[in-house]
Amino acid sequence: MLATAGEQKTDVLHSLEHEQSVIVEMVLDPESAESIFDSLSVDDFYSIKHQIIFAAAEKLRAKGEPFDSISTYFALREAGNLEKAGGPTYLPELPDFCPRPPNVEHYCRVISDLARKRRIYAAGHKIMQKALKPGDGEDIFDYSERLLSEAAGSKIGVKRSRRRFELLEIRSIKIALPEFIVRRLLEANTLFQIFGDPGTCKSLIAISMLSCIATHTHFYGLKVKQGPVIYIPDEGQSGIRRRFEAWSIVNHVPLDDAPIFVSSAPIGLCDDLSVEIVLKTIAEIAEKAGPPILIIIDTLARNFGPGDENSTSDMTKAIAAADRIRELYGSSVGLIHHSGVGDKNRGRGNSALKGAVDAEYRMERDPFGTIHFEATKMKDAEFPDPMAFKLSVVELGIEDDDGNEVTSVVLRQVDDNTPVQNPNAGLGKNQAKGIHILMELYQAHRENVEKSGRDPESARVLIEDWSTACKESGMDRQAFYKIKKSMIEKKMIRVDDPFVYPSPL
Repeated sequence: MLATAGEQKTDVLHSLEHEQSVIVEMVLDPESAESIFDSLSVDDFYSIKHQIIFAAAEKLRAKGEPFDSISTYFALREAGNLEKAGGPTYLPELPDFCPRPPNVEHYCRVISDLARKRRIYAAGHKIMQKALKPGDGEDIFDYSERLLSEAAGSKIGVKRSRRRFELLEIRSIKIALPEFIVRRLLEANTLFQIFGDPGTCKSLIAISMLSCIATHTHFYGLKVKQGPVIYIPDEGQSGIRRRFEAWSIVNHVPLDDAPIFVSSAPIGLCDDLSVEIVLKTIAEIAEKAGPPILIIIDTLARNFGPGDENSTSDMTKAIAAADRIRELYGSSVGLIHHSGVGDKNRGRGNSALKGAVDAEYRMERDPFGTIHFEATKMKDAEFPDPMAFKLSVVELGIEDDDGNEVTSVVLRQVDDNTPVQNPNAGLGKNQAKGIHILMELYQAHRENVEKSGRDPESARVLIEDWSTACKESGMDRQAFYKIKKSMIEKKMIRVDDPFVYPSPL
């Protein structure tokens, strides 16, 4: 009745085991069935009996009738298709012998991809016959392009919609409950961005989020949904590995067996070929570890590709590429981005990005070294409570070639979680000017360090450079020394001669 042992392994062009599991899920769970009907069509199934069963269930659904195993069985019998659908015992007994898929979207993807391969194989055969028998007036290259385009269907990673257009009464539409991968903070299957100036630890919050989800560890007290994650950074893997290791040490959670995957190079969201390669690589990872539930691209600028982030058309293309990555497995995709040059309350570049994302989060560092994290847009969910962090150095338990302890940094949550309204509030005129100049110098240094492929946390400012910049702004020597002393006393800066940092680490 079921596929034989030889048939159950995934064949080059079909997998009866995947088809059986999807049929079982379809007749047992109407909610999961909706995603199956959206993802697959009758001709995606290799088995004739599965095509007939799927068509019968789809017809019942279109009429608004139940399509469980019993209802589908009687529909098949009434249509005279019971024997073609495996006989009278095949469908009723299938749920007893075939397991439900652990991830129905992944199983649908396997079936869809195999169907595409079969169509391409058939198209190749027709092209070969055409090449051997020319002369019907159609150019062989045009013919080949048309057949292969039809066979491939949608591009890699694009989920094909099979839902027919219809007008439904509002009472017939089920209210979908929000599904979070980080409770009250980050919804599943969404596109979001985290933006902030250099030095606001955007990468650290991303690494913490990825690590928590991969290991099923609470994200600063918030429950998470566990699953594979992917990190697409713009810097060397050695520095990234140290940051993940620091998180592991602080949280006492090993990462060696965690389903965390890090790209070896940035991508180009505005480059179609690059996006196709990314989608194919993600699909290969999903085959091995399961579909990723979170993918973070850090930063948008370094992964933008051949385009201008201030251009509406280029930004729209980048957003479309990010959506293709999201739609591949229904993953949440996060874009790490810089603040606007003139407006620090929005991400840099074209405003189309803010309109496109489902959620947006801002990170800001105040003069006292507190990192503030707050939502600035939540499309379909309540705004979560803001969070606040301090940067903390972690010893990794290894030494460099000179015998010095190797360290990295993590974010530790602190109680002060009120958003920063005015970082200069309560400061004198010269103090506000001095801290602003220091922050500008520090951020410029971080950008230069980051562009060179080094850890941006190693950025530092010479006291002499800070003093010179303050004097050039009109501040005299006495005023500078006065504000430097007061800032040290208030712990607004840390001095490690000859360097100064905008806040204690």
